[in-house]
Amino acid sequence: MSAAERGLPSVAEIMDRAPLAVASDALAVDAERLAVGRRRHHLLVSYDNALIGIVCLCELRAAQAGAHVGDCMTRPALAVAVHVAIERAADIMIERKLDCLPVLHGGVVAGLITRADLVRAGALPPASPRCMRGDPTPPRGVRWES
Repeated sequence: MSAAERGLPSVAEIMDRAPLAVASDALAVDAERLAVGRRRHHLLVSYDNALIGIVCLCELRAAQAGAHVGDCMTRPALAVAVHVAIERAADIMIERKLDCLPVLHGGVVAGLITRADLVRAGALPPASPRCMRGDPTPPRGVRWES
């Protein structure tokens, strides 16, 4: 039974519908520049147009010089379907200690849902939006979108 059928909001209602993606063979420093420039903390990682992982800004900043995104990403990328209730997505993030989940529709990436999205929707307590991998503090003057 879908979230809508149970009267609960689904991840599709609050997800970022235009998440950023980067190739696994891209340099970590270039992906970091992209994330900072677009004010994003999480990037989807793809190989041959298939989702293979997720990388956060903390992982990119910790990468060694010359490292590729594939060297520092988290894989596999655990994902949820568009019809999943936000409460279930929150439970998954807590249980698995994740900061975000790709959202799939028919096996294709439809968006990305983050802890911050779930806090704004009331599915997680306000103290929850933090990076599970490292320091979530953005550079001075930057506010993260997701």
